[in-house]
Amino acid sequence: MKCTTVMLREELWIEAKVGRALRPAVVFLLAVVAAGSCAGDRTTRIPTRTQLSPPEHVLATNYQAGKRLSAAVGETILFDKDYTISATEIGVRPSADLSLDADAEDLHVVLSASRTYPVCGTWTHGGIDYRLIEVQVVFDPYHPDAEPATFLLPITKDGQPHNVVTRTDQRIRVQISPEGVLLRPDLIERTDPSKGFVDYDYLYSGTNGRTFTMTYREYSRDNLLTPEYSRDLIYPNSSEPIFLNTDIKLRIHEITSERIVYSLEPS
Repeated sequence: MKCTTVMLREELWIEAKVGRALRPAVVFLLAVVAAGSCAGDRTTRIPTRTQLSPPEHVLATNYQAGKRLSAAVGETILFDKDYTISATEIGVRPSADLSLDADAEDLHVVLSASRTYPVCGTWTHGGIDYRLIEVQVVFDPYHPDAEPATFLLPITKDGQPHNVVTRTDQRIRVQISPEGVLLRPDLIERTDPSKGFVDYDYLYSGTNGRTFTMTYREYSRDNLLTPEYSRDLIYPNSSEPIFLNTDIKLRIHEITSERIVYSLEPS
């Protein structure tokens, strides 16, 4: 009996970043429909990246020279974003850190809740259609002898991970922990490497009455959601301006353990 391939259209609603409204990202998934006695698994690679035309320039900051601003503990004192998004890609993001382990195969993978993983295909097995998630493992500090590799993790339509991964056409049964973690639809934004990139912020982290702390966070082209670098900065409570960078300085007007009132001025 002959097998037939059909197209399925699925809309994933993704919450866009940098203040944009909700928008639909549409991806066409290939699924295999077996007719009669046609049996066996089927894996299909699918394109999920969309090139933006024209590219989207993201330019956002809260800097307003001389204006009084305030921030509670954990809120932003200053942020600055200046980069160009050239493409978007459908992916999924774990609701919590997810571990995949297979001791016999020396396979130990952690999917981080702070990262989004691209959808790269579909897998039909046992009459169930799974999405295939691409997980690239560069280096595992806890298992230094494990070879770097790319794994394909099947997940159900509801985002539940399957207990089998594929590595270079080899299927490996894995132990998944903790239970109940779901991989939810998310959008990966790819920046244009030929354009400049700025993405950082300062958070207010409180005061002990004599000094106060700001947390500086810096993001990378590869991950616009989670800081690649962060550092706590401690300064005395003073009316003297603090130079945040070559262009902007911070002047404190009031400061408590709950809130800071300040202004940003050109340096």
